[in-house]
Amino acid sequence: MTKGYPTAYPDHRRLCLHVSGLAWSYQELEAHVKRLVGQNQHTKAASIAIFADERKLAYRALRHKSSTQSHKMLAMAIAGAVKRGLLSTAEDTESEGDWSESIATLADELTDPYARAILAFVRTGNFQSVVEEESLPLKDRVGVALRWLSDRKLTDYISKATKDAVAAGDVEGVILTGIGSNMAVELMGNYIRKFGDLQTAVLALSHTVPRYIDDGPLVRRFSVWREAYRRQINSWGLKFDRVHFDIAYQKLATDRSGRQLIEPAKPQVALVCGYCNQSLAQFESQAEVEGNENVKTHATQKNPLTSDKAAAIGIVCPKCGRHLPRCGVCDIWLGTPDPTHMRWFSQSKGGSMDLGASMTGSINTTLGPDTGNKKPPSIMAANTGANGVQVSGPSKDTPNASDVKPEWEDVMSKFSVFCIKCRHGFHAIHARQWFGGYAGREGHNVCPVSSCGCICDV
Repeated sequence: MTKGYPTAYPDHRRLCLHVSGLAWSYQELEAHVKRLVGQNQHTKAASIAIFADERKLAYRALRHKSSTQSHKMLAMAIAGAVKRGLLSTAEDTESEGDWSESIATLADELTDPYARAILAFVRTGNFQSVVEEESLPLKDRVGVALRWLSDRKLTDYISKATKDAVAAGDVEGVILTGIGSNMAVELMGNYIRKFGDLQTAVLALSHTVPRYIDDGPLVRRFSVWREAYRRQINSWGLKFDRVHFDIAYQKLATDRSGRQLIEPAKPQVALVCGYCNQSLAQFESQAEVEGNENVKTHATQKNPLTSDKAAAIGIVCPKCGRHLPRCGVCDIWLGTPDPTHMRWFSQSKGGSMDLGASMTGSINTTLGPDTGNKKPPSIMAANTGANGVQVSGPSKDTPNASDVKPEWEDVMSKFSVFCIKCRHGFHAIHARQWFGGYAGREGHNVCPVSSCGCICDV
């Protein structure tokens, strides 16, 4: 800050100008003015030059070859004010009122805030009138106040402007409150009530709550805004954007040492081995390894009961080597796909099979994509063999079973599902058949494991 009002706190003012982005050297100011003129913002370029008391730059901006007639008239008004200031005498006192009245009339007809600020300075010759020009953006008014108001007037102006901005919900007031103060939350609350813009408030305060703002009521208020914003994003169908927002907010909610200030969401379902009571995850986090002696032993010493290949494909527990539970329907170890649902099984059996294979094949081919009906229509015709046993084979009016069989069954036969109440597990395709119905049979609500009695399908 090379020019400005004499102050006892030059460093404080210079720091405030840097924070506001208004602390320019002459070379930076000249480049900024040229850039604005190139964008046809002549009045803004001239006003910024005048605020820095560089009137030659203001003349140059207003008398550029791309300037309009109104811009050149503003340049004449500035030149006339300078001339009157240099040549004013006692006889010119009578014309003072006419000059001010003419400038005021011209300013009333303008809508450009920067042109109005230039005329406000031309009319009075001091920057107090510029600070009082409410049409001028708050950032520019604060910059003028930091340069040209006395220490007492500057303190009073900042205090009053901050209170007015918070009460009005003026989002420009963040230049005075910041986003890391309690007043910022009050400002954003009034802003939401006035404009209903929840997104701006939440995204701005996500950088500071609870990282810098830890007041309990304010944190709870922001949490309500954040949850409402998350529900809005979900209602718009932007679920992946909501996930990105949650991840970014979780990363921001840390203190200087990197400690998380918000506890991560607890897992809703945890799969553990029924024998060693350890997680079925293939890899443990470092914290879990350090806190669990059994995991540490497994991480440092190979378990002789564990087959690496079997553990990798999910057939056995990667910690103790025991098998996963059996499917409650087919009684095959979970993690092992039911072979009757594989393509090679149906192709090798052809069009006829024994009774057990017949029932399984019929189940396979009668289930298509889920239509919400617990009794899907059969696509296989019933035939009677020589021995009187009913077997299933393709009818004349239906395509080959291997062509009709959906990909969904092939994929889901490899997955496992568990009831979180009774903790019994099933192949996903078998659970769907048992609870949803198959081959014209009604679906069930009770767990297929004998003597369980759990109502799983709720």
